[in-house]
Amino acid sequence: MNERVRRYHVSFMFSLPPLVKKLIVGTVLIYIFQVITSHQWDYFFGLNPGLLTKSLALWQPVTYIFLHAGPIHLFWNMIILWMFGSEIELSWGAKRFGVYYVICGAGAGIISVLLDPTSTALVVGASGAIFGVLLAFGIIYPDRMIAFMFVFPMKAKYFVAAISALQLLFFVRGGDGIVAYGAHVVGLITGVIYFWFHRHGWQGIMRRAGMGIKRRHPKLHIIHRPDSSAHVIRRTKPEKADNDEPDIDHILDKISALGLDALTDEERTILEQTSKNLGRRREEDPEP
Repeated sequence: MNERVRRYHVSFMFSLPPLVKKLIVGTVLIYIFQVITSHQWDYFFGLNPGLLTKSLALWQPVTYIFLHAGPIHLFWNMIILWMFGSEIELSWGAKRFGVYYVICGAGAGIISVLLDPTSTALVVGASGAIFGVLLAFGIIYPDRMIAFMFVFPMKAKYFVAAISALQLLFFVRGGDGIVAYGAHVVGLITGVIYFWFHRHGWQGIMRRAGMGIKRRHPKLHIIHRPDSSAHVIRRTKPEKADNDEPDIDHILDKISALGLDALTDEERTILEQTSKNLGRRREEDPEP
């Protein structure tokens, strides 16, 4: 853990990264407004699928994220945002984290509306966005230890898998709270879609869907020759050397998408070994 991250573990409100702090303070102030006005604006700014589809209340998939039904609902969402969202913001930066937070929350709302566009059930709360935050933490810091139910220690990746399975089970079982559990599940799904899109982009997704999008420009490959300096040539397919080295493209893509902390021990070893090999090559083939 670097010094910048460690600094934010000292205290609560005065040490939070800026966006998480603004989200928590803003959401709490909005809830106070809800209480003062007896929740009379909830119908207008909460997520009401029937009203949204009939009257095109297009702001609702975003505004419902910042409303809450009660103090316990608000408390747990903000605690999870503080515990898990802080490190993600420090890793990604405020802009990317803010976009991700809204995408997960709004995505959960939109998918909920698509599943039942005539429903009159009012949905409020940041739970969809919060479960997207949990998913991101499990992907970025898969081996970080977490106290599940504040008692049982487990790695973050197993924690996310367990909490996702529980939410899905409660949702399938039905009964009271099915709307809330549905928002949780859909928030997780939205987070998965975000990471898939961020990892592959439109071209990668369409190529995997069989639509045949090709890379416009061939890759550049560096060929080292003993009697001359390195030459950069274009090839549509890389030539295989006698001693193939591990392909680190996917490792570099993973660092770009998720950060260095997301790498496994094996991937870190490959990255370090490749760096050493490149250093030796520069020493053996110095520029003239």
